[in-house]
Amino acid sequence: MAENEAIDIFQEFVDLYEREDMLGFFGFTVNRPGMAPIPGLCRMSKPKGGDANMPYVSLTFVVDTPSDEARSVVQELLGTIDGDQLRKTAPGVADVVAVPVMSSGGDNYISQIDVLLATGTEPSRIFVGGTLLPAFRDRAGITLGEIVWWDDSTRPGQDLQASAAALSKESLLNTLKGYLSGYLNPDKK
Repeated sequence: MAENEAIDIFQEFVDLYEREDMLGFFGFTVNRPGMAPIPGLCRMSKPKGGDANMPYVSLTFVVDTPSDEARSVVQELLGTIDGDQLRKTAPGVADVVAVPVMSSGGDNYISQIDVLLATGTEPSRIFVGGTLLPAFRDRAGITLGEIVWWDDSTRPGQDLQASAAALSKESLLNTLKGYLSGYLNPDKK
């Protein structure tokens, strides 16, 4: 890709479906004293088919950041997660790999953290919802919303590109929420 070529962040998000199985997603907020909280969305996924050499859970964070201050707060909080800290509070975590920030400009911040799992630990709902996310919440200091677990049987067989093109471009965060909600509730589209 040429240096000056624009990256379609939404397309990058959609392309992840090709390589990974989505576990679910959840909304979260970053609280700021005396200021409005910053809303975000986190997509959770695992290796496709579960046949990776080392199992992992990938957490992709998408946050609308309308100001430099908001972007800085989010970047600082998400940047504080490391393997040593998470291993202490989440048995089953082998290491944490922070993927370089996908976007930190404009009105959004997108980053990915891959949590490598110890031998014998599966990226199950019980582990992710009961061990990993509470530990992550405590380390990052964010407020987690309800987890919406992805159920392949409820996903309609629509083309991802067509669905993405039909969505409102109000904000990246709202677009992704609409996209994911539409796949979980196809009758509401």
